[in-house]
Amino acid sequence: MKYKSMKLTLPDGGMHHLGAKKEDVAERMILTNAAEDVPVIAKHFENAKETASHREYLTYKGEVNGMPVAVVSVGHGCMPMAIAVEELNHLEVKTMIKVGFGQAIVPGIKPGTVILPNAAVRSEGASKEYIPESYPAVADLRLLGRLAEECEKAGLAYETGIIRTHDSYYLEQPCDPEGLERVSKWAKLGVLMNEHECAPLFVLSQLFKLQAGAVYIVQENLADGTKLEAQDAKQLYDRVIEVILKAIA
Repeated sequence: MKYKSMKLTLPDGGMHHLGAKKEDVAERMILTNAAEDVPVIAKHFENAKETASHREYLTYKGEVNGMPVAVVSVGHGCMPMAIAVEELNHLEVKTMIKVGFGQAIVPGIKPGTVILPNAAVRSEGASKEYIPESYPAVADLRLLGRLAEECEKAGLAYETGIIRTHDSYYLEQPCDPEGLERVSKWAKLGVLMNEHECAPLFVLSQLFKLQAGAVYIVQENLADGTKLEAQDAKQLYDRVIEVILKAIA
């Protein structure tokens, strides 16, 4: 079974959704949910500038130690992530790392812990449109190893393991009467945290033979109600971006 992606472009030659052309991106990319986080990440680049903006996809490009790097916002959820991976593949991007905040679901994982997922449970719909559910969603192990090594060098507390990608944020929150019960079932199976984009990132990257990984900061733990302070989250985010750039450089 082989999936072949169709390349769709705008009249100016930019990708249909990203609005970006090959010269607007780099072989090594950071992916983030929110457009407002793109310039925050790009401040870690040299000579950073906005290169494309279309819909929820905002792209900045720069350099790190003379090597081209770029960052793009991919929106929230699996469909915009799948679109981003398809179009970045057409632009010959080779390495993609998703960065963000997540909710731990296993008791004892402290807010501020960095999660480096080695695989994702495919509790979402987008990746199933591409390939049967029996196909695994796994990160690139070489990239995972480099990220772990840089976390250790930076003195960051981190864990590797399985996370879960799902489509229904509010169904697994304390505000839902059955939210914590739904979460606890996965925690008992050793799933570390919930999030909303990694499964299609990992699956499509495997199909396209790309390197993909993810780095998540635990912002809160649903199992025990502990949370990370906003100022601590901001400082930790900057440290994590430096870790990612060292890993891909």
